[in-house]
Amino acid sequence: MGTVVIGCKDRLTRAQMSRVVYKASCWNCQEFYRCKTKRGLHDRKAERFKSVTGGGRSSAIADHVTSTGHNMKWDHFEILVKGVLYPF
Repeated sequence: MGTVVIGCKDRLTRAQMSRVVYKASCWNCQEFYRCKTKRGLHDRKAERFKSVTGGGRSSAIADHVTSTGHNMKWDHFEILVKGVLYPF
């Protein structure tokens, strides 16, 4: 008789994770921003990057980058909490 696997799902990549609290840090100074998102982390990071390049809504991260000329650690957003239920 064969083995039956029920409820097996592929693991999500960090970029696919949603409902997270994450930390975005600056490469050039000690500034960091704690943010939350219901959507995928990759989508949220893309919005943040777009706000810096002038194509999206303003954000604290965009204000920091444009006022100081610093760079964020775009590929190093740290996930602080996973599976957060809204509202929080």
